[in-house]
Formats: sequence, C-alpha cells, structure tokens
Amino acid sequence: VPVVPHLIVDVRTAAAAPPSSPPLDQAVLRLVDAFVAVEPVLNEANTYYETEAYRRDGMALGQKLHARMPPLMDTFTVAHETMATELRRYVRE
Repeated sequence: VPVVPHLIVDVRTAAAAPPSSPPLDQAVLRLVDAFVAVEPVLNEANTYYETEAYRRDGMALGQKLHARMPPLMDTFTVAHETMATELRRYVRE
C-alpha cells in the first residue's frame, strides 16, 4: 500500500522547521529519500506475487525486481540505522 504523499511532505516540512537539529534532520531526510526509492519496488513486487503474475511470465519480472531490491534495501537499512542513532541522541538530550 503506497504511503500517502502528504505524509512524506509532512516529514520533510517537519525536518526543515525549528527547532533545528541538523544531524537528526538530515538523517530523517535520508531515511525518507530511501523509503521513497524502495517503496514502489516493494509494492510492485507485492502486487506481482499476490496476483501470481510470476506464473504467467516465468518469473521474468520477479528476477528484475529482485535485482533492484538489495541496493535499495541496503540504502534504506543504513538510513534507518543512522536515523535511529541520531534519534536516540536527541531523546537523551
């Protein structure tokens, strides 16, 4: 299920609003960017498997989707870990 676009806008707006916390703000923006990049691929794969389209195309699209996923997920995972680290620092303060 695609994320409602206004939620992405809301997160970006909040990251740009005071009070400023540059490391956390930048980490959140990197996480949002990584999510925006990976979400459509995951949604496409979900639809592909739910509709059993892989049976009709002999897994051709599945192979293409699976080739695209690892770098996108790696970027998302790193962005998430970085944001979580920054958030923990912010919460402690």
